[in-house]
Amino acid sequence: MSGLSSISNSTILLSHQTNLSILASSSNTYHNLGTSITIPRNGIIKVSFIGYGNTGANNYISYKLTRNSNTYIPTSTITFTNSSAEQIIINNSASFEIPVLANDIIQFTATNDSLTNTYINDLVVILI
Repeated sequence: MSGLSSISNSTILLSHQTNLSILASSSNTYHNLGTSITIPRNGIIKVSFIGYGNTGANNYISYKLTRNSNTYIPTSTITFTNSSAEQIIINNSASFEIPVLANDIIQFTATNDSLTNTYINDLVVILI
């Protein structure tokens, strides 16, 4: 196979964003995190990230999926709380999957409950 046929069946790195952060302007108000990602074909995206926030703060990661002119926001989020710097990699990393269609747009969002910063060291999105 050559050209687009071989690409359509392969895993594609859609995005690797590093050193992202938001400052929550009000408790539990979501802010865009990094840049949006346009999906080139139907499939499943796998999302992995490592992040942290202020000790004791609850940090929340979510996303908005735009399909045509409709925007969908999931009812569940990924939550992490820091208790020490040593636990960031172990406790504050996550992976999840989202089924997508060609031309969908994904925008990751974040907030926290303490009006402080939420940081994402690495955000990786692949399409399978």
